[in-house]
Amino acid sequence: GAWLRLTLAAHGEVKSRLTDVQGVLADSQSRLDAARQSSRQLDDNEHALRGQLAEAREERSALLSRINTLQEMQQRLEGVAAGVRCVLAARREGRLPAIRGMLGEFLQADVAHAPLVEAALAGADQLLLAERTSDVEAARAELTALLGDNGAVEVLCLDRVEPFGSDYDPAGEADGPIVARAIDWVRFDAWLAPAAWQLLGRTFVVRSLSDATAAAGRVP
Repeated sequence: GAWLRLTLAAHGEVKSRLTDVQGVLADSQSRLDAARQSSRQLDDNEHALRGQLAEAREERSALLSRINTLQEMQQRLEGVAAGVRCVLAARREGRLPAIRGMLGEFLQADVAHAPLVEAALAGADQLLLAERTSDVEAARAELTALLGDNGAVEVLCLDRVEPFGSDYDPAGEADGPIVARAIDWVRFDAWLAPAAWQLLGRTFVVRSLSDATAAAGRVP
């Protein structure tokens, strides 16, 4: 009887221990499954991140190449009229201090908006800038000698630019036909603001010809 009692007690203890061990095994299996799932997710995430990193590197390489191309074009002044190119070259040599530079050099726009801004400027980006009319008058002889008899440039004298006089703001019309003002897509320093507003403040961006017609009836 004593042996039976001891055997039953041992059996109960072993059974209890087995239950505990099975619980530990179940918990461990659950953690293992979760770890494997997490590992698969990490592998998937790593694969996705590697793909994104490769795409970002390709985009960076393309952008750096584009930047280098644009810098070379800017240095060579490709697309700039011969007279303007001549004046800018002279200024870089330390001559013609009256000329501050070319308007396009002081305007910045995002890549997506640059073609629209360029169209809105309609060639005004090649205007030469001067602080004062008197400075240009003083440099007249040097400019004439530099450009020759057949050369010509346009100079925008900032002291002759009138303040922008329109209070109309299309931003107040949420459902209107106007997407933006051209000047909203351009960045420039404060000293250039009067000239920039005169050139671009009255140019509005629309999606279609019908929107342009509708906008014409709204803009004062």
